[in-house]
Amino acid sequence: MALASCNESALDRESQPVSTESQSSDTDTTKISNSVITLLKTDTGVFRGVTFGMPAEKVKKLETPQQLDEETDAYLDYIIDYNFPESAEVIYHLDNKNQVSKIETVIYPADKESQKMVYNQLIQFYNNRYGQNPNIQGDTVRWNSGLDNLSLSMSKVDTHKVHDINLIFSPINSTTGSKVQ
Repeated sequence: MALASCNESALDRESQPVSTESQSSDTDTTKISNSVITLLKTDTGVFRGVTFGMPAEKVKKLETPQQLDEETDAYLDYIIDYNFPESAEVIYHLDNKNQVSKIETVIYPADKESQKMVYNQLIQFYNNRYGQNPNIQGDTVRWNSGLDNLSLSMSKVDTHKVHDINLIFSPINSTTGSKVQ
């Protein structure tokens, strides 16, 4: 798995699927389930091939039109069925130039066991991608990558009936103006 810059101004590459073939140990994805690979879609960009600064029109070409749940001037909201009945909501926040300024994802696992599996596999994936030294506080894990200008916060939401996983991808140094949301 190659580390790619997370900014649109970087060399424009086609999205490549996350590979499960044997790779070097620092990027091994062989222990990641097909359902999580479906959710991740690709190992390029920030998430699902999308980068900060990417125009909304390009995001729409990367995502499946049928998955678009809501579109406004401030965001594109997609529902991804990655392992029916499990799904995820991916919100691409847009700045005043109609470019991606932040990505929020809420994963809706079927139950607590599925949540644990997905959470642990995402930790493995992002440790491989951004380093083995994330900041961990309770059920919240944070990675910062200066190379990719990226801050990622991942947390579990656990209540009696809800077992979600929240991911927030934001640039460390924002160069675009945000819309009021």
